[in-house]
Amino acid sequence: MAGVLASSCVEPIIMDPLEEMPVVVNCVLTRARVIDKDEIPVQELNLFYAKRPSDNEYVTISDAVVKVSGPGQTYDFVWNGGKWISTFIPEFGTEYTLDVTLPDGKRLSARTVVPQEMYISGVPVYSGRHCCSSATYYRVEPRDQEAFIWITGAEDRPEIRRFCTNHPGADDSNVVDGVWQDLPIAVSVRDNYNNIFNDTLEEADRDLWMKFGRMCLDLPIHKDYLRIHHPASFDNGITGHLIQNIYHGYSPSADGFILAADSIDAIDPPAGSVGRYTTYRLPIRTYFLSQEYDLYLSKIIGRGLHSDEFAEMYSMDEYYTNIEGGLGVFGSMFYTESFSYHYIYY
Repeated sequence: MAGVLASSCVEPIIMDPLEEMPVVVNCVLTRARVIDKDEIPVQELNLFYAKRPSDNEYVTISDAVVKVSGPGQTYDFVWNGGKWISTFIPEFGTEYTLDVTLPDGKRLSARTVVPQEMYISGVPVYSGRHCCSSATYYRVEPRDQEAFIWITGAEDRPEIRRFCTNHPGADDSNVVDGVWQDLPIAVSVRDNYNNIFNDTLEEADRDLWMKFGRMCLDLPIHKDYLRIHHPASFDNGITGHLIQNIYHGYSPSADGFILAADSIDAIDPPAGSVGRYTTYRLPIRTYFLSQEYDLYLSKIIGRGLHSDEFAEMYSMDEYYTNIEGGLGVFGSMFYTESFSYHYIYY
């Protein structure tokens, strides 16, 4: 029951609920796709009482027993003076169970399954024999796994904040005015296909550009992030035959989708390299989330994407929770950074 703010001619009176406020647990098991051998990943958990209207700060809980269990292994969380922490690496595709015992004996529990190890792979669309365009065609590996995907700018490129896709599982809640052809990358792709070889551009490449243009020109822009629900055994049903491979043959890929961002990085090889090549890098970070964390984030997205802090005040009415006996979320995720590929020429 929410508190009510009543005014009088003397002073406002804050009427807080008399019952004990629910306990909130927020914990997202996290790992990078590739772990540095010297890295000691720390899992963090927040445990506190939900705020009353008159509270200025959370009432944290520091004297509970907090455990996370996986196959044949239990990990204890310890209080470090600000939150609960434990050092372990969650395994891909593995179920973990959270168990919290409060000082009064009350117990809270939840479960999550860490997503299977996946990545977004890119297939460059080639233009002519000596140039690789910044138009890139993607699919999720492994192809038979459901995925809950969030895409943002890479850590070193936070200014990348606009994205386009033709994936039918994209969430359109953050679509803004503008379309793909308004992005700088669209100009690069168009110039690549139409200008770089001038009158000698092969007819096959013109045909490919026309196909790509029809797919991309009117794709909406997603602001700040891109959220995609990618079903298992995904078949786009839209993109069709779009890829021209390195040998100039066309390859069908029904499980692919277009992904574009504000820009793409083209990096020349170091001096003295053998041969000549360019590295094309799409400067994005891709998060693969468990289903419960995807549902939770979609509800609190207005308070900050992938930040270390959760909702400022947890509402029992508005936000998703999977905590039995309390509120909050116990989820999992991993991320991968900035897909790149080389185009080599001699």
